Amino acid sequence: LQSLNNDAFAAFFAAVTDTQGIQFELKGSADVVARTTIGDVPISDIAFDVTTSLKGINAFGHTAQLSDVSITGSGTDSHGTFIKSPLTTVLNNPSNISLNTLGVEFPVFYKGVQLGRAVIDPLDLKPGDNTFDTVFHYAPSDANDTTAQAFITELLTTADDIPLTIKGDSESSPFASLVPALENELLTGTLKGKQFMSRVLGHGT
Repeated sequence: LQSLNNDAFAAFFAAVTDTQGIQFELKGSADVVARTTIGDVPISDIAFDVTTSLKGINAFGHTAQLSDVSITGSGTDSHGTFIKSPLTTVLNNPSNISLNTLGVEFPVFYKGVQLGRAVIDPLDLKPGDNTFDTVFHYAPSDANDTTAQAFITELLTTADDIPLTIKGDSESSPFASLVPALENELLTGTLKGKQFMSRVLGHGT
C-alpha cells in the first residue's frame, strides 16, 4: 500500500473544486473472482492503466445564495471578538463528488472591505443544491471604517439586496490538503437588509 502524496492530493482536489472537470490516470492492479459454471476462479494482479474524467465542482458556479440573516450576540475566535450573525447559505455542487469536512470559513467583503468571516461547520457537501447553517463573524479590522459602517446601516435600515464577495484564503480549512482548493474560491452573493431599525422607529413594513 503506497502512502498518500499530500501535495498531489491537494493539487488534484484543487482542480476538482475549482474547474468544470479534469482528466486523470488510474493505474495499478486488481484481484478479481470470475464466476463460472465450474466454480469461482480467482485471478490476481490484473494490470490496468486508463485515463478517465471527473466532473468538477466548478467553484459552485461562483455564486452563493444567502438568506435568513439575524443578529444573536457576540463571540470570540482566533481572530478576536465578533458580532455573531447566523444565516443560511446555499451552494450548488454540479459534480457527483461528496465532501464532509470541518471548520470551513471564508472571508466576506463589502465594496472591497473585509467585514469578517463566514463559518460553515461542518461542511457536508453532496451533489446538487446544499443548504448550510452558517455563522457570520462580523469583525472588520477597523470598526470605524466607513464602508463597514455603511454595510451595517444598510443591513439594519433597508430591505435592499446588499452585494457581497466571498473569498477563500489560507485559513479557509484546518486541513493543509484542502487549503489550495478553498483559498481559490471567489463567490458573489447578496444579503437582503432586515430593516430592523426602520421597524423599531415605525417606518417600513
